[in-house]
Amino acid sequence: MSNDIKIERHTASAWGSKPFRDAIEKFGKKKIVIGGISIDICTQLTTLDLLANGYEVYVVVDASGTDQPIVEQAAMMRMQQAGATMITWGTLASELMVDWKTPEGPKVGKLYQEHSAWGGFQDAYAK
Repeated sequence: MSNDIKIERHTASAWGSKPFRDAIEKFGKKKIVIGGISIDICTQLTTLDLLANGYEVYVVVDASGTDQPIVEQAAMMRMQQAGATMITWGTLASELMVDWKTPEGPKVGKLYQEHSAWGGFQDAYAK
């Protein structure tokens, strides 16, 4: 199955779209990593549906948008209380990499340098 799957949907939760459900089920995996346009709608509602259907869900909180900190906090609390695990992109990259000596190690290091405060990425926002 291609890693580049685009599914048009019209539901707040992607799980409400049969093509999405079919695509997820075809992978045959029970662990799902998710992020979305809005953490309180797209991400949260899909996460709750995935959990209700027996999936283990990891929510990449800094890969999901929000317009207010309180909205983000409420969504994260609800998903965590329902059984999802909150993670960040850096944590996810490090867990997938495992060791800096793997082939993925230098690639993850480059991501950190280009897209994190360690590499000065956030300096552009401070100006």
